[in-house]
Amino acid sequence: MLGTLVIISTILVPLMGGGNVEKAQMIQTMLFVAGIKTLLQTLVGTRLPVVIGPSFAFLIPAISVAFSTRMSTFLNPNQRFKQSIRAVQGALIIASFVQAIIGFFGFWSIFARFLSPLSVVPLVTLTGLGLFVL
Repeated sequence: MLGTLVIISTILVPLMGGGNVEKAQMIQTMLFVAGIKTLLQTLVGTRLPVVIGPSFAFLIPAISVAFSTRMSTFLNPNQRFKQSIRAVQGALIIASFVQAIIGFFGFWSIFARFLSPLSVVPLVTLTGLGLFVL
């Protein structure tokens, strides 16, 4: 968990225009959120002693936000970092709401009957290859 956390911060913060102070703040924030998620999982969730850490799932979208033309207009690296991190946080909040709505109203059962391992593996593979730049 700690290695993943440090790698994600080491990759993202310089791309977004941040320095060592911002990297330390990001590591501290990710550790705090991982602790809260672990406590919620053990107290409210399935009550299994699972340590929940950061994920690489948001790394590619965060990198694309950091390299977007809108973020390249900021000349001040500190301002660029703040705007990039705000854009990533906003996108994560909206994606979380969409995921919660899909799960709460049971829309996932409509999609799940069409998905078998034979259809999921090519979909995930093509999604990953589509994000890869040659």
